[in-house]
Amino acid sequence: MSIYKCAGGGGLLKRIYSSLSNSFIAFLAFGFTLATFINFYYYEIYKTNIDIFIFGLKDDNTQAILSIIFKDYPLLILFFCAVVFTAFCVWLNTKTCV
Repeated sequence: MSIYKCAGGGGLLKRIYSSLSNSFIAFLAFGFTLATFINFYYYEIYKTNIDIFIFGLKDDNTQAILSIIFKDYPLLILFFCAVVFTAFCVWLNTKTCV
């Protein structure tokens, strides 16, 4: 018997842990993936990593800036990639032993 093989069964505590673990992994994977995409495109425009000026979005013409973002960047593809990566991370988490 391999030491890497999971023992069968599991009670309520194992199911709760698995559910919370999957939720936490999904939150982190989605958040870090979106942050990576944002940092990449911010660097493409300003040739610097994210700095304090990104928080000035609310002070500028927010509607115009957001319309430019929605028009010029592949948001649907990036969102889809983030969801796929999140699903992959959750799938990997369910394949590990508790």
